[in-house]
Amino acid sequence: MRLRVGRGAQRALRYAFVPVGDGRVEALAEALRLYTDTAESLGRRTSLVCFFEHDPRLSGLDACEEHFWELLRGLREQDRAPWPEGISTDTEAPDWEFVFNSMPMFVVANTPFHYRRRSRFFEYFAVTFQPRFVFDDLAAGTRTGDNARKIIRKRLAEYDSVAQTPLLGNFGEHGNKEWHQYFLDEENEVPHPEAQCPLHRAADAVSL
Repeated sequence: MRLRVGRGAQRALRYAFVPVGDGRVEALAEALRLYTDTAESLGRRTSLVCFFEHDPRLSGLDACEEHFWELLRGLREQDRAPWPEGISTDTEAPDWEFVFNSMPMFVVANTPFHYRRRSRFFEYFAVTFQPRFVFDDLAAGTRTGDNARKIIRKRLAEYDSVAQTPLLGNFGEHGNKEWHQYFLDEENEVPHPEAQCPLHRAADAVSL
C-alpha cells in the first residue's frame, strides 16, 4: 500500500485506493496506519481520503451505509494501539470520536447515491479521515471557529438541495454525538433517542 500525495496547496492531503474483495478491511487498515504514523507532521489541514474500487453490492444508499459501518468495525478489530486520553470510549458521549492507531478522527462518507445532499456525493464510495487536531483552532465559541462554521453552512445551503441536517453539532458539547454526522442520509431523519452507534460493542470492548 502506498499513499498518494496531494498537489500544490493540497500537499497536506493523502489519498489511498482500496481494492474490492475480502482483504478490503486489511488494506484500509494498512493505509490508515501509514497515514496516522505521519499525520502530525503533515500540517494542520491534513486528511486521508480513501477511494474504494467499485463493489456491485453497493447498489444504494442503505447498502453503502451498512458497508461503511462494517469497515469501521473491522478497523477497530484490527487496531491494537492504546486508546488516547481525553477521548471517551462511550460512543454516545459528546467527547467520543472514532480512533485508530491512537489517533481520534472525524470520519465522512461520500457515495454515488447522495443525489440531493451533493456535499456528500462522489462518483465512487469514499471515506475521509480527519484527525481531531485539524479542528483544534476551530472550536465553537472562538472567532475563527464560528466564522468557519458560518462559511461552511452557507456553502452547504447553496450547494445541497436538501435542508441542513439537524445532526450537526460541536465536539464535546452536551447532546452532541459525533457518529450521527459520519454518514448522513438524504431525508434528514433523526435517529431514535435510544439508538446506539453501530460501533457501540467495539467501544465496549475497548473499555474492558
